[in-house]
Amino acid sequence: MYPIPRELYARMLDYIPMVCVDLIVAHEGRILLVKREREPLKGQWLMPGGRVFKGETLADACVRKAKEELGLDVRVEKQIGVYETFFDKAFFPEVKGGTHTVNIAYLVAPTAKDPQVRVDQDHSAFRWASSPEGGWHPYLRQIVQDSGIFGK
Repeated sequence: MYPIPRELYARMLDYIPMVCVDLIVAHEGRILLVKREREPLKGQWLMPGGRVFKGETLADACVRKAKEELGLDVRVEKQIGVYETFFDKAFFPEVKGGTHTVNIAYLVAPTAKDPQVRVDQDHSAFRWASSPEGGWHPYLRQIVQDSGIFGK
């Protein structure tokens, strides 16, 4: 299981959607949000997540993304659902036609009693939310609603 070289990956994204996992990290009645530092949706508060590698199970991708993006060890609680996104902008500026993703969302929980979050270079900040907020992106709002974490 190896990452795709950047140049090849950018070219592939002109033609195919990405398969990703998105993580609702729940701890003590709150969920963890990260502020995106890159496109698509730069500056938005969203859930962590990202691309699944070939040969990697979805659960293993969840664990890897939590470690890479947040510095957290997590356990996968349940699959929330399967979603699809389309964005005008892409992570790589040379990608034509924006971003198309197929996303499998999961509810995960930190294994540590007092999780110490450390965001990676793709995020500028993190925060814990204890209820849905008005400014949330519709995609985040839908996944949180489907998770049932704050009730239906």
